[in-house]
Amino acid sequence: MGSPWIGGLIRVVPSGIRNQIRHVPGLAWAQRTFISFFAPKGAFAHRIDGGPAKGLNFLIRLPEDKAMWKGTYELEFCERLRGAVRPGDICYDIGAFRGYTAGVFALAGAGAVLAFEPMPENQETIRKVFGMNPGLPLTLIPKAVAEAEGEQVLEIHRDQSMNRLGSVPGTGGGEKIRVETTTVDATAGQIGKWPTLMKIDVEGAEEAVLQGAAKALKESVRAVFMEIHHAEAERNCRRILEKAGFECLWKENVWGHFPNQVLFAKKENS
Repeated sequence: MGSPWIGGLIRVVPSGIRNQIRHVPGLAWAQRTFISFFAPKGAFAHRIDGGPAKGLNFLIRLPEDKAMWKGTYELEFCERLRGAVRPGDICYDIGAFRGYTAGVFALAGAGAVLAFEPMPENQETIRKVFGMNPGLPLTLIPKAVAEAEGEQVLEIHRDQSMNRLGSVPGTGGGEKIRVETTTVDATAGQIGKWPTLMKIDVEGAEEAVLQGAAKALKESVRAVFMEIHHAEAERNCRRILEKAGFECLWKENVWGHFPNQVLFAKKENS
């Protein structure tokens, strides 16, 4: 499972310039070529040594995980997420994928991190990653988060960071499985840990998550980090959050089109 030499290789490159390599054509090509030929086949254990997830033991697959391997995965989003954490925060990572941002929350000093992930294969990876980091307050909730408790269809995408609930418009063509759903308010009420920070990345179901979090948004949540996947969702999410007393403090259009990464924070007088 471990691959010490590949981990040592990335440590040769100072963390501050790792995200710039992709902008240097010859160097970027050399890196991709090297990884394609010499990277281990399958997942290997790696301790991330730079960026917001520095110190996290993680399972890496190359070449697809090279940004995680370098510690530069969604760099600005994760840096802002880390900077928002206060000691003891209760953080909900909704759409946890393989546990990377949950690890960022925990390393930043959160008191508890709940990682919600409905895809069985991703759940298996998260369990392994959390087991590799026994000192961090990480808990897997193997459910999708929606507007109501029950069951929904989850459509499986080839890129498993893009799996989505069947209620989201524009789906079709992928394998479908049934998954259990919960809501933010239901989970918080059941376990007694109300979120102070939330990260939501659910491939178009953002509005449904907020609809099931009315009490948390009113009473406990200080900030919401979101990846919003289409214009209608952005309008509806903004309406829900502004009604609950939040304002947009940051917005990043990463690719020149959707998805947008956004940060909403509670107004001080709300």
